[in-house]
Amino acid sequence: MRRVSTIAALAVFVVHLIANPHYGYFRDELYFIACGMHPDWGYVDQPPLVPLLAALTQVFGHSLVFLRAVPALFAAGGVAVTCALVIEFGGGPFAQVIAALVFFFTPVLLSFGMKVGTDEAGLFFWPLIALLVVRIARGASPKLWLAVGLVAGLSFESKYSVLFLLAAMFFGVLATPERRILWGRWVCAGAGIALLVAGRNVVWQLHYGLPMLELLRNGQNEKNGLIFVPWALPILPEQSLIAYAAQVDRLTHLSGKVTATEHGREENLLPADWADMHGWPQMAATVQAVYDRLPPSEQRDAVVFAGNYGEASAVAFFAPGVPVVSEHNQFSGARADSAAASSSKSTEAASRATACSRRAREWQHSRTATRSKLRTISRFGFAAGRAGRCQQSGRKSRRTNELAWRCLFGVQC
Repeated sequence: MRRVSTIAALAVFVVHLIANPHYGYFRDELYFIACGMHPDWGYVDQPPLVPLLAALTQVFGHSLVFLRAVPALFAAGGVAVTCALVIEFGGGPFAQVIAALVFFFTPVLLSFGMKVGTDEAGLFFWPLIALLVVRIARGASPKLWLAVGLVAGLSFESKYSVLFLLAAMFFGVLATPERRILWGRWVCAGAGIALLVAGRNVVWQLHYGLPMLELLRNGQNEKNGLIFVPWALPILPEQSLIAYAAQVDRLTHLSGKVTATEHGREENLLPADWADMHGWPQMAATVQAVYDRLPPSEQRDAVVFAGNYGEASAVAFFAPGVPVVSEHNQFSGARADSAAASSSKSTEAASRATACSRRAREWQHSRTATRSKLRTISRFGFAAGRAGRCQQSGRKSRRTNELAWRCLFGVQC
């Protein structure tokens, strides 16, 4: 019966390995790589495991295949563990095949195994935790709690929501006669291992005021149904996907809001996730070209201010020689100052980047029409203008915007 799980896992891995590396890098993937290139015990919006794995796949050069082989491996492992769970509950080969098919074709799980994200490790870790607990309840050695603690700690280092799984399993077991397995020294030892693995990240979050709580304000919209597989796995060329989406909308009378992957971007021809896999190398090349045309004296002090973490990560990944700062997520605040300092070419440039980041924060709060104009231009680098081209109103905002422009173009702040 073990052959079914092995074949299913290999099939899932091969399908993902072939289908995953299409369209290009997703903005979140670039962000994970940028964070992972500066290892830390935590980040403002995710634990450290996924960024570290993403960065390791790019050590020998840019490779979308290697990058997305990681979620493919987790998906394959998840299918194997799911089949093992079926065996524990008395299922035969047919039941394993059904479980593997459901696992693979569930669009949200398909998406987790397609691109790098904090959910990828949960494909494997979450069912593995369940499998270990089931085996303990069925009479296996209580020493397996050590493995439960290790896997739970690693899962926490991927995504904090594993706490909900652990709480649900705890209270679920507590409500049954199997509650006897929850007591004993091996349970305490397993909990200790989990705390040991996850502890440094908890300390990091507490030290910086629990920045992860900001992310919890955001929502997600997921899809279900086989017709939505092209929204979870990039198996269609872009033009074919656009035509397919129009056909689905016409036949099902569904609006773009149903298939949208991001709130507020329902009118995109491509789903937001797919759209965000296009244009990053070209944008970074534009920035690099403008930066290279600057005289050496201006290059020494120049810094790019990106509008969000996706743009900043794309510049850092595809144009690593260009100093870049942003006021978004891990690039923001004191962390942005640190990143800017590490990416600058000299101590003087590092100080300039920090000052620019501070000035940019002041500029962001100014209420002028220049705000959107500056973001648009700075998105593509230094652009072809100077601060004097912008018309500004209000003495205070005029001075603030002027300082921001001068910082962005390498002029004395």
